[in-house]
Order: sequence, then C-alpha cells, then structure tokens
Amino acid sequence: MEIENINRNLAMGKETVQAILDGAQQIAVPAFVSTLCICIVFIPMFFLSGVAKFLFVPLAEAVSFAMLASYMWSRTIVPTLAMYLLSSVRRVSPRGAHRRKDGLLPPLSTGLRAEF
Repeated sequence: MEIENINRNLAMGKETVQAILDGAQQIAVPAFVSTLCICIVFIPMFFLSGVAKFLFVPLAEAVSFAMLASYMWSRTIVPTLAMYLLSSVRRVSPRGAHRRKDGLLPPLSTGLRAEF
C-alpha cells in the first residue's frame, strides 16, 4: 500500500524525498487502524480453554505478531529502501525533459529494461 502511494506521489511530479515522506504520511493512520482491527479480531482466542486454546492461541499470536511487524516494517524499512531504490528511477520532469539520477540499481536495471 505504501509503495503504491509513493509511486502515485512520484507520478504527481514530486521530488523523490518529498514523495516518500508524503506517501508514508498519507497512509500512516489507515494502515495503523487496519492493523489494529486485524489484531483485535484475535483477542477472543486468548479466552479459550482446553485443547482449543493450545491449537488457536499460537495462531493468534503468530498473526498478531506478523501484522505488527509488518506495520513497523512499513513505517521504517520501506521508506528507507524506497529512497535508495527510487533514486535511479527515470522520470519525466514537468518541463518534459528526461532526468536520470545515479542510484543503487542502474547497472542492474539497464540490462532488464526493454527498449521499445
């Protein structure tokens, strides 16, 4: 979700850093609310007893931990990686001239890009 929003901000003509900051800020609250909603659904599992408790509590813990880790990942690592990976993106400036910045992936991406 965050990557798509960063890409949308880049398509609006924003600079890379500003697009990353705006993209991350715009989805922070909705991503947090959806993460909490998913985790809240699993709270009743902790009140089970017997065999069901031993079967479903680990599932609830695993899903809740994975969701919270995913949220933390999207708040920290995704914007950082986007800064390094998108610095090599070729895009059209508002004046119509192509700009290319040196970044982490130009040698790799030039071999993979199809020429039309």
